[in-house]
Amino acid sequence: MHFNRKINQALKNAYDFLDLRIIFTSSVALRMHQAAHDLSRRVRLVSVPYFSFLEHVCLSTRNLHEPLGREILIEGALSAEYLANDHLFENYLKGAICPFSRDVSEIKPALENVIARIVDDDIPRVSDVSVDDITDIVRVLKFIGRSAVDGVNPSSVAKNCGVPRSKAEAILTLLEQAFIVQQIWPFPSSNVLREPKVLLHPPFRLLYRDYDDAVGGLREDYAAWALTQAGLPFTYLKSTRGEKCPDFLLKIEDREVVIEVGGRGKGRQQFKGLGR
Repeated sequence: MHFNRKINQALKNAYDFLDLRIIFTSSVALRMHQAAHDLSRRVRLVSVPYFSFLEHVCLSTRNLHEPLGREILIEGALSAEYLANDHLFENYLKGAICPFSRDVSEIKPALENVIARIVDDDIPRVSDVSVDDITDIVRVLKFIGRSAVDGVNPSSVAKNCGVPRSKAEAILTLLEQAFIVQQIWPFPSSNVLREPKVLLHPPFRLLYRDYDDAVGGLREDYAAWALTQAGLPFTYLKSTRGEKCPDFLLKIEDREVVIEVGGRGKGRQQFKGLGR
């Protein structure tokens, strides 16, 4: 395995003087995030996401369905043809969302290997981190994975993991660039502290909790990931007094749509006071 810490200049020379196309994949993502500005017009970053649920349905049933329009999803006007596939969603959340899941017998060891590769190998190569820093990163991931999704933010990460807030933010940025965590910003309000809610990319939460215990968080992880992949601008909703409220606010053109990810203890009372 080879790693060139002065790769930027080599890539510039290759682009400028050779009739050559270079494709980077997998663990090079962190390095390319940092090199994108320096390489300027010479590099194009393309995100290749996990399987969508529609792709999972197609692979599982060999039936190809047309993507649903936004209005159909918002209004909940799903046909029986689509609803007949809802039984596949649990397996999808348990790991079938990952393309490599089709090549392994158990998803958890494969996910553990992904995390180990990123934390122990990739991050130290692109960032000036010590052994203690690696320990902190592992501690941060465990805290996020074992916590309920509400209330996980840079401040709570710093407090519970025993690191300065600035270091918590730096760790979360690295993990976000490595496609392990998602940081979702709150709806702008003068009464709410402007810091992101921290979620995991699905299905990494399964590394820290059993499926039955993690399913609520997994659903929210998936909802945030799916909205991001669809290019839909959204924020999370946060109350000022700790009351329960819906999860996300989605903006589509001139409309605002409130999204509640279902789970235990969820009910209509969470929409109280929302006139959208």
